[in-house]
Amino acid sequence: TLRSSLAVPLSYLILAILNYGLLMHKLGFYWDDFPYLYLNHSQGISGYPAYMAGDRPFSAWFFMLEGFLFGENPLGYHFFALILRWAGACMFYLVLEKIFTENRNLNFISAALFLVYPAFLQQHISLIYSLHFAVLFFFFLSVFFMLLSLENHSHYLLFTILGLLTSLSIFSSEYFAFLEFVRPVFIQLFYEKQKPAVFIPKKKTLQIWFPFLISFLVFFTWRIFIFKFPTYSPKLIDIFKQNIFSGFGYFLSRLANDFFTVAFKSWLPIFQDPLKAFSNPQLIIVWFLVSSVSILVVIHITHKKLPQQTNKNTTTNLRYIYLGLFFISLAGIPIWITDLPIKLEFAWDRLALPFSPGVSLFITGLFSEIFNKSSLRNIALGLLIGLSSGYQYLNSYEYLQEWISLNNFFYQLTWRAPGLTPGTTLLTDQFILKYYSDNSLTAPLNWIYDSNNHTLNLNYMFYFLDVRLGRRLPGLGKGLEINQPYRSFSFQGSTDQILFLRYNPPSCMHVLDNSTRTVPDKTTPNLSKAINLSNPSLIQPQPSFHFPDFFLNENKQNWCYFFEKAELARQQSDWKKIIQIANEAFNNHFQPYDPVELLPFIEAYGHESDFASALQLSKSALQTSNELRIQICGIWNEFIKEIPFEKIDEPVSQFFYSELKCMQ
Repeated sequence: TLRSSLAVPLSYLILAILNYGLLMHKLGFYWDDFPYLYLNHSQGISGYPAYMAGDRPFSAWFFMLEGFLFGENPLGYHFFALILRWAGACMFYLVLEKIFTENRNLNFISAALFLVYPAFLQQHISLIYSLHFAVLFFFFLSVFFMLLSLENHSHYLLFTILGLLTSLSIFSSEYFAFLEFVRPVFIQLFYEKQKPAVFIPKKKTLQIWFPFLISFLVFFTWRIFIFKFPTYSPKLIDIFKQNIFSGFGYFLSRLANDFFTVAFKSWLPIFQDPLKAFSNPQLIIVWFLVSSVSILVVIHITHKKLPQQTNKNTTTNLRYIYLGLFFISLAGIPIWITDLPIKLEFAWDRLALPFSPGVSLFITGLFSEIFNKSSLRNIALGLLIGLSSGYQYLNSYEYLQEWISLNNFFYQLTWRAPGLTPGTTLLTDQFILKYYSDNSLTAPLNWIYDSNNHTLNLNYMFYFLDVRLGRRLPGLGKGLEINQPYRSFSFQGSTDQILFLRYNPPSCMHVLDNSTRTVPDKTTPNLSKAINLSNPSLIQPQPSFHFPDFFLNENKQNWCYFFEKAELARQQSDWKKIIQIANEAFNNHFQPYDPVELLPFIEAYGHESDFASALQLSKSALQTSNELRIQICGIWNEFIKEIPFEKIDEPVSQFFYSELKCMQ
């Protein structure tokens, strides 16, 4: 019936929403999404072909389509990614239905595991990963068309052509290219289902596969011998060239370790990470509801909607296991050739995505073999899917917090630096946000401070010190040129135009230079040199920024707003303004998380001879962190030099000489 035929896609849609959709209306842009989006803002969708020419030239059409459809709307990209992920699961299920007709509940569970696979946690980097979801969807669609051609001889040519056209998606992304070699296995399994007692000649399988193999070989020739390796080189081949025996041993070790990671270790966080969320009662309640509803959906479908085998069938289970293992071995080929690490951490968890179909089949077959009763198996796998769903929701919540924190950073930056001199490089050694690189941050930096720039010349650059030093940042001496190409964009600057900052929330963003009291006591040689280069005169007091519409609303009702404004006023030695800012902040009961942020207010009170207030703030800062004694001593040393001896009252004298012991 129509109702029963809709049960599977509707259940996948529910799972997709529970996993990825509950918070998507609040999410923004992350990681490489920002540079792609900035290109669309700066150059329009026509800029994508040149932008993608260096690594995936045939993917430009996809990003042009996305840019045309969604512009600068984050919700559009997140919704599109969710739909593609859902469509991929549905198509995977339909393919399995063509070869494992009698095991619909196992097919359903396999595709559900594929949908929620917890090793891949970059769903919300939606602009760029929609491409990968689309390529994987088109691969399964291509296989489905091919299987339809075998079912419908009268439409064999039509479905074969459709299968070939959709198989061309591998030109857009090499992630899933070698999955093509699972196609002949699907052909063989399809014919075995049709005529289980009849031997199917391998020649017939090869004949059916041949046009798809030709398509793959055209891609392979272009990618390896013409386009070659613009980003990652075939390091594994070099390892084998050095010593074939040690290379073979290394390769076997990689295979074993990576298989354990993607097939078993990847599921551990779904049990471990929720324990960290118990400090947030509201979050853990939602996690529980998401997990519970997901479990109920799986159990309802497998028990009520789909026919199921009642006893363990080892032959069937082994087919799922072997097919899963074959999928896994094919998925790893591009990764192992380039010797890229597969890790369950950002950003290397992206390499787990190609393994998701194989792992889902392997786990389904393994659980089916372990549990004698299908009801117990379905409950166990339902629990695995449910906890994965809850884990993916927790991951969505983490992305939301990152987006809020990024917004806070850029608002704090504009409060501290209303304008920036063109050619400025922001340099940092401490930026704790996980889902943003310095490339990521360069895009919104230019967008905010130079929104009307529609050239390919960037006026601002963001560098992480540990990433760029010795590469595009040639050194930490003065007068060194900085030349940074980024795809079709370029930046030219100098080490004479560097602004050093730190952002470690819940502390505020700090601009550091030699005159700043907030410079940490313990510094490395490179950090000291970087701070020496920092030039706060690059900050212009007149506002020249504009935030894109997709940023969150500005919130000035927080301590960091007043701190950043005070730091800007301190740079201009406007002590009276700092005191006005202090009065407003303290009257509204705002207090710093980091006591070092009291130092500009202590300075201001002292310069305006309000030593009682300076004394009060100094004691407050020292009560929180005695490590500030050196900085506070430096401030009070300046005060003592300026105050006539007869005007030094008893509390100030006692604090300076007895409590601070600054003269020792």
